[in-house]
Formats: sequence, structure tokens, C-alpha cells
Amino acid sequence: MKTKLNDISPETLQMAEPCRLNRKEIEEKAEEFAREISYEPAADLESIVETIGGEVIYQPLSDWEKSHEASIIILGPTNFQINLSNFHGPLRNRFSIAHELGHFVLHSDKGKKQIRAARFGNTLEEQEANLFAAALLMPRKKFREEIEKNRDPIHLAAKFLVSLTAAKVRMDYLGNNPY
Repeated sequence: MKTKLNDISPETLQMAEPCRLNRKEIEEKAEEFAREISYEPAADLESIVETIGGEVIYQPLSDWEKSHEASIIILGPTNFQINLSNFHGPLRNRFSIAHELGHFVLHSDKGKKQIRAARFGNTLEEQEANLFAAALLMPRKKFREEIEKNRDPIHLAAKFLVSLTAAKVRMDYLGNNPY
């Protein structure tokens, strides 16, 4: 029987720990996961989360103040919850969902390990989840192909449905990491 997320206290779950993969390996994990879930850039992440057994919850301000930024609670491969605020914009929420999926893939081995993670601080596991999110939302090959057509960061942000900042960071990162 599936444990209900409401039946547990998140504090009893272990916090996410770094996977300690290098950047290339994290990008490869993101690409592999994208293939598994048939993700294409700009696709609806929320429906993908639901398809693989997760749930996205938008918290009201009163609940949000008690928690951290975005968070994820993982009880199993098809039993996880991503918590977001109901007052951030859709592009930020897309990155947050991709970030939390990074914890799901990298730190819980796709739900095999019960964990919780809160998007707070600049720890190694948060950096890993950020890199995963960028690689999922803006896959290296497709992003580079698009850069060849149009280097305008505003165009890239619109094409991949990410913030202008995320597009600029990805452009800079790929320019400095040619592997």
C-alpha cells in the first residue's frame, strides 16, 4: 500500500545528500531522464510529474512562510510531492520543478531512497540539482543548435521557457565547458 504524504512528518526523512557526480555525469543523467520521460524542451513539467507518480502542490503564503523555498518529499518511485509557492511566476516554477526532479533523480535514485530536500542555501546537493535542472530544461545539444541560429538570450529564454537569467547562465556555462 502506498504511504500517503499526509501520513508522515517530513522531518523524519533524511535530507538529500550530494551524489558527487561530476558536471558531465549530471548532464548525462538529465539527458537520460529526459529520454525516459519523453521530455522535449518547453514541455509541461507539471503533467510529466503527475505521469510519473508525483504531485505538484502550490502552497499559500501562510504555509510558505513556514517552509523554505521549493521542496520535495520522496517516499517512493511513484510517490513524491513537489511544493512550490503560489505567488512565483511560471518560469521560476518550471526551473523549481526541474530542480526538484534533480533531487528525485540524483539524490533519491528515482525514488528508491526516501528523502526530503528544501531549496535553501548553496550546498553541493543544491548545486547538483541546479545543474540537473539547467541540463533538463536546456539540453546541451539542442541549446547549442539554437545558439547557432540566434544568440539572443531573450530568444533562447522564450524558446526553452526559462528565465532570461537561466538562459544567460546556460550560455555562459556551455561557452566555458565544451565537452
